[in-house]
This record gives sequence, C-alpha cells and structure tokens, in this order.
Amino acid sequence: FNKYISRPRRIELAAMLNLTERH
Repeated sequence: FNKYISRPRRIELAAMLNLTERH
C-alpha cells in the first residue's frame, strides 16, 4: 500500500474513494 501511496496514484485512489463514498 505504501508503494501505491508513494506514487502519484494516490490521487486516483482518492478519486476512487470519493466515488465509492458517493455510491
């Protein structure tokens, strides 16, 4: 998980979380 957050992918993850929260 750290590797994922370390990369700029964290933005994508945040967007995914936002979408999931909305759902």
